[in-house]
Amino acid sequence: MEQVGVRINEERLLANLRYAFTNRSTVLTELMQNARRAKASFVAIDYDGDTETLVVRDDGVGIADFQALFTVGESGWDAATVAAEHAFGMGFMKSLYSARHCTVRSRGKVIAFYSAAALRGESIEVRVTQAAPETVVSLEGVKLPQLEQRMKELACGFAIPVILNGVEIERPFALDRLPFVDTEIGHVHLVGTEDGKAAAATLLLLQGFPIHGEARYATGWNIVHLDPARFAARLPDRDTLIDEEEGVRAVERFLQAMWRTRLIQAKQALSSAAFVERYFDAAQRWGARDLFDDVPLLPGALFARIAGYPVQEGYAEAEYLAPLPGLVRREQIEGGQLTLVALSRPDGENGPLWMFAKAKGRVVLVSGCLAAGHWLWPFVADLDEAKPQVEIVGERIRAPLQGQWVAPEVVICEAYRVRLGEETVEIRDEAVFLPEGVIVVPAGEGSGAAVEQCSSFIDEHDHWHGEDRDADVRALQVLIRRLRACDPAEAMRSLILDLRLEDYPSLRGRTFALTVGAQPAGHVVHMLA
Repeated sequence: MEQVGVRINEERLLANLRYAFTNRSTVLTELMQNARRAKASFVAIDYDGDTETLVVRDDGVGIADFQALFTVGESGWDAATVAAEHAFGMGFMKSLYSARHCTVRSRGKVIAFYSAAALRGESIEVRVTQAAPETVVSLEGVKLPQLEQRMKELACGFAIPVILNGVEIERPFALDRLPFVDTEIGHVHLVGTEDGKAAAATLLLLQGFPIHGEARYATGWNIVHLDPARFAARLPDRDTLIDEEEGVRAVERFLQAMWRTRLIQAKQALSSAAFVERYFDAAQRWGARDLFDDVPLLPGALFARIAGYPVQEGYAEAEYLAPLPGLVRREQIEGGQLTLVALSRPDGENGPLWMFAKAKGRVVLVSGCLAAGHWLWPFVADLDEAKPQVEIVGERIRAPLQGQWVAPEVVICEAYRVRLGEETVEIRDEAVFLPEGVIVVPAGEGSGAAVEQCSSFIDEHDHWHGEDRDADVRALQVLIRRLRACDPAEAMRSLILDLRLEDYPSLRGRTFALTVGAQPAGHVVHMLA
């Protein structure tokens, strides 16, 4: 009966393992890790880029069994370390694949060999040498580009001092550098629990090395040193968590729970005003919005008055909105002192709604970050679903605007009315763009800003055309001025200003008779002198 089973082709395994390591700095992390596990008080790294020589020293307990360095799957560490840190027994293999020649000195013994010979399975002599207080690993033929920057990242949270070419590297996220709380997921430094200035991001470290998040940008972030017994890294580089997505979510859930506990404590200890001012933003970041459902105060920054002319914003800020200062009290809203609306930003379709809300003094809820059960919601009118009616009052004339970017019809009138349900406002000093492609210009308007209600001036490639915007604003200003010119002489003077006739020397001092027809072909010009 034929039988099969798992076998290992040792020669091919050793030859092909080099392709498993993808990160050149893995040789550094493994040697640093060995120093820490050996209870060293420091690890010193010296690298000469010209000779490609790397020397790593530490004052740990040293190497008891040199054979463990060359046995795949056997780490040489005690059972407690293996269980607590998932020591895989592959670390020194990276040195073999990274270097041409290796020398290891520890506990009065030394080995020196060429990596290629070791990988062919040739025996390596262990020689007795003078005892020294340090373990020294020397590797020749090692390429380590951008080493200084990489070492700053690797050492940022390491447990023991790291010295690179004689200079100790900063370790800003190490356990002895920040206040940490020992938790079931590891040691946690949670930013903002006292002042409410919660961090937006988290750096995760495992066995002292960054494993999720960009260490170079992590100043001011939450820092978590993961429990190595609960979280493991993927072989062989160990720079990514096993089941990373689930692991990161688990950390996020745990931090949320920590924040919720802290927020409940703060809510009980602080006044409503202090609780809102200090912790409202943190609660939004960490999913605890519901803790404010029964708090009778809200940050004024959630609301805004319409203090300027509403336009499509493009890449600019919504300068027409002015956030309310301080805190908003529940009685202000329940008593009708503030009338709230929810309204999407101007988009070319909702201009009449914005003009209605502005004229009525409505306050816009600019952030919907409150929980579904918050007391505020019954007092917010949703205008996005409303159907306004616009009535033009005292229409005088209509004409098309041929702009660089927009081409609406322009209506000159005395005023316009916007009716919404039982309420009506009459507006005489600001234009409005109607969704059907019409700009309604009342008697008190001449700015040309209404073209910015027509369009954001951003194309399909996400490029903003500011020059076209400026040109169309000027074009609307000119058209408004011309359409309002009841005196023919006044209208002609306006046109002549735009023609810049002074730029034509042959016309200077001449006198013309002009007859204006209904169509361009009907215009007749006679030179009199």
